[in-house]
Amino acid sequence: MISRLTTRLQHTLSPLHERRYRRPCQTRFRLTGSVFTARDSNPPDHYERFPWLHHILLSRAYPDASWSHVRRPFKEAADALGKVSSRAGAALQALSFIAKLYRAESELSKYRATDPDRFVAERRARVEPVLEQLHLWLLRKHAQVLPGSALGKAVAFALSQWPKLIRYLEHAQLTPDNNTCEQAIRPFVVGRKNWLFSGSPRGAAASATLYSLIETAKANGREPYWYLRELFEQLPHARTQADYLALLPTARPAPPRS
Repeated sequence: MISRLTTRLQHTLSPLHERRYRRPCQTRFRLTGSVFTARDSNPPDHYERFPWLHHILLSRAYPDASWSHVRRPFKEAADALGKVSSRAGAALQALSFIAKLYRAESELSKYRATDPDRFVAERRARVEPVLEQLHLWLLRKHAQVLPGSALGKAVAFALSQWPKLIRYLEHAQLTPDNNTCEQAIRPFVVGRKNWLFSGSPRGAAASATLYSLIETAKANGREPYWYLRELFEQLPHARTQADYLALLPTARPAPPRS
């Protein structure tokens, strides 16, 4: 019964499925509260044929990067160099800058849902000065440290990702990292060792659709079994864009169950 929804999504989710495992730092997936934007190489007629995909709240590829991925090499460099090394001190300084980004995110999170515009404005006001200082620091260190050293690789990676690292300031629902989503898809990554292949591009698209529905339902407090049961019962009767959007797990609150 889900084939109707899968058919409408297979052209767009298949490239997402491929990019997720080929270039993980280039692709971010959002489970809830996001719209879909396809990569540039997708045929433009997808939007003409399915304009409502702009509003679907399942998942998307977004050209930003994760600060947790940038933080990890600096942490590894600090641990490898030891606390007494001056280069370890430089790595710790980078970690201090990144900690300020997360501290601002945590302290302002109460406005994210209630007042998104205020959240974006205040986060930008607090974070942009830190990002400017960090960027200048990275440029200085890039000219000082050996490229092949642990610290040099960490600095080079951060600079290579910089335009994408600052993209999260543009929208209230973007976060410094995609840890929540990566944790959500962990069961499927582990399970992939068991089933290994989807069998065909259409099978991969169907799998991506179901994974997105299940994890989005869980993220919105809905029990996956009851949500999928309701979806399968109502999907054959959907005809319009509004009908399909009403079936998404983000469309209404989770029903109470005894």
